[in-house]
Amino acid sequence: MNKSIFVILLTAFCLTMANASDPVISEKCCPVVVSSAEVNFSYNEQDYNKYLLPAYFNQETNSLHFEAFEGISFIEIFDAAGELKYKLPVMSNKVRISKKMFEKGDYKVQFELENNPDALITYVTINN
Repeated sequence: MNKSIFVILLTAFCLTMANASDPVISEKCCPVVVSSAEVNFSYNEQDYNKYLLPAYFNQETNSLHFEAFEGISFIEIFDAAGELKYKLPVMSNKVRISKKMFEKGDYKVQFELENNPDALITYVTINN
């Protein structure tokens, strides 16, 4: 009996942890849309393109650029383990993020838009 309860509790714990963590890269939803030696972007183009212009990396300023058709309230940046690294208020329709804010690796950038209840997600890989 005790063994059965332990197995049930262990299973419930594992399922809860799997749902609570957000593996950023291992379960990407989307193909790579922008690729360069420095960075890769991937996002669901069908949803993304309704609200934002295509993202790009500016090599001169060494920064990631995002522009929405309407205002961006804030963005959240998560590392590959799903840990929140930054939550930045934007209050503009454009945001530029310096590559210096990132170490090499995978990130999820989540946008909260003023007139869209659903967050938009972009996956970013910093290559070097």
